[in-house]
Amino acid sequence: MDKKDIVKMATWFVKDSERNLISKEIALSETVVGMKIFETPIFAFGAADDQYFQILKEPLVIGQHFMPPQEWLPQPKTVISFFLPFTEAVKKGNSRDMSWPS
Repeated sequence: MDKKDIVKMATWFVKDSERNLISKEIALSETVVGMKIFETPIFAFGAADDQYFQILKEPLVIGQHFMPPQEWLPQPKTVISFFLPFTEAVKKGNSRDMSWPS
């Protein structure tokens, strides 16, 4: 599996999967049934041996408890980072009451 395949699978999920929609069974209200939850994912790929991972061990960043890829994987090659942004509808729903998610 390469980067293109990973991005393609994640993009398919947010675009076409029913799991990215609020189903009737879990909806808190009829008005949100079928609402899309996530927008297109944001990806970043980095070399596992990138020295910036060492900076994350500094106390003012994360700290010594952070483990760079080489410390917990035998032969790491690539670090994949992704983010699933909420749709505007979800963000709007969340903003109605900042103490509870929508």
